[in-house]
Amino acid sequence: MLLSLYRKPKSCFNVDDKIGLVPIPNTLRYLGFNQTTPPSGPPGSVSQVIFTEDDSKLVASYKGSNGPGYLAVWDVQEDGSLSAQYTQKALASGGAVAFSMTPIPNENAFLVTDPGVGFN
Repeated sequence: MLLSLYRKPKSCFNVDDKIGLVPIPNTLRYLGFNQTTPPSGPPGSVSQVIFTEDDSKLVASYKGSNGPGYLAVWDVQEDGSLSAQYTQKALASGGAVAFSMTPIPNENAFLVTDPGVGFN
């Protein structure tokens, strides 16, 4: 499964060897952030979008602008579609600008960097 990061709106795709990218139904999700192109700065934008190691969740790190940042998490259904709404996961106390997520092998977890607190 592949996530389009380059255009609004965001959508997931399967890769077909013969015809290329094939949209997966019910994966079109608006993040609801007021991002500009180009971005006006790190705050108020998404840094990274990544699937969990077990492919059960899609996670986007949001860098807060008028408040703390958070991780937006969608459930991935059996058919590859995403849950209609995302769940907000708070950053560590003092965290505001989740910058990157690095998978921790065999833990189904991420190391999240944030200049406000270092890492979480």
